[in-house]
Amino acid sequence: MKRHILFSIIISVFVIFSSCDKENGIFAPTEKKIEGSWVFEKVSFQKSFTLSFDDITDDYKDASIEFLDDGVIYTNLVNNTNIQGSWNISGYYMHYGETGQYVETLAFSIIDNSNGELIDFEWDYLSVANDKIRCSKEADGGYYRYTLVKL
Repeated sequence: MKRHILFSIIISVFVIFSSCDKENGIFAPTEKKIEGSWVFEKVSFQKSFTLSFDDITDDYKDASIEFLDDGVIYTNLVNNTNIQGSWNISGYYMHYGETGQYVETLAFSIIDNSNGELIDFEWDYLSVANDKIRCSKEADGGYYRYTLVKL
């Protein structure tokens, strides 16, 4: 009886992992999972040394970002303008005493063709899973937290 249970468990594990798409599934690299069109689901800001977050999602409701294999397109839906640029993902190991954490960073740059302005973004603690991007950014005397959903 124990052999049948063990055999069933082994077969189940094999079927589960062999059916996962390594290129586009949960085992895909972040660079592949991020490709596609995204909109902001929630954006919040927390001033340093405070406990509460301010919901500022409305400031981003008219924006979408499309990450392509060879670039990025930022779209403002109000005036229907597209701004193009490039993106990359890098990582670093952050130490906390004797332990640490690997942190991925998403950086992208776009050029506003109307005025030639270069706009740089860098988001830390990047997580891409279940068709959501979660990341944060330290700026303006506090922390921004972003959640984007894939269209």
